[in-house]
Amino acid sequence: MPLLALADGQRTVSSLLSDEQWNDLQKAVRAKSVTLTLPCGQPGHPKTRHGTRFFAHNPGAGHECESAAETAQHLRAKDIIVKAAVAAGWHAEPEVRGDGWVADVLAHNDSG
Repeated sequence: MPLLALADGQRTVSSLLSDEQWNDLQKAVRAKSVTLTLPCGQPGHPKTRHGTRFFAHNPGAGHECESAAETAQHLRAKDIIVKAAVAAGWHAEPEVRGDGWVADVLAHNDSG
């Protein structure tokens, strides 16, 4: 259950979208006017559970990626961390991949 997806190739973080942007994205994906791709390369859709916005595999995709095993609490914690870092003036990105690792949230600021 990643917080990150590519919407028509553009990196999109669910936690950072306004309510209007989230609703528009849901409508566009349902209407098939926007293609959503998860970090694992599989197609997905926007979903909300217990107030947390995230991206999920499409039904019947038959694919389980590493984020599928995350609990709802883990997903919520990532969501809170992304929002808090951005509110504090930092740049925050979920599911950042490095050489042999994936950061749940990678945050940095430009102040040095």
